[in-house]
Amino acid sequence: MAKRSGTGRKVKVQPETKQQVQDRLRGMVPAAALTGERKNQHGDWISQATCADDLIAVAQKQIGWPKMPPYKRQAILMSLVKISRALNGDAFHEDHWDDLAGYAYLGKTGHGQ
Repeated sequence: MAKRSGTGRKVKVQPETKQQVQDRLRGMVPAAALTGERKNQHGDWISQATCADDLIAVAQKQIGWPKMPPYKRQAILMSLVKISRALNGDAFHEDHWDDLAGYAYLGKTGHGQ
């Protein structure tokens, strides 16, 4: 399929696949664009995942870990992931801090109401 560019020349354009059309209509972002944006916010995936895994391993070795109910442990795990993202990515990305506050609340109360 050909279409005219801004200069009036014909430019060959590849038609969208059915999946691309469906994704566009649903407002989905291509994976490459999404991962690029996330890398800026959260840092390199391997570095961030390694940091989170290291922090989680330390938490799980503590004496109080097995005494906590699952909702408190999960709140801690998710908080450590958020901390690893701030440490490896953009520490000024507000979502990191908003999420930390949310997980702290869930760990305190056990519910999101």
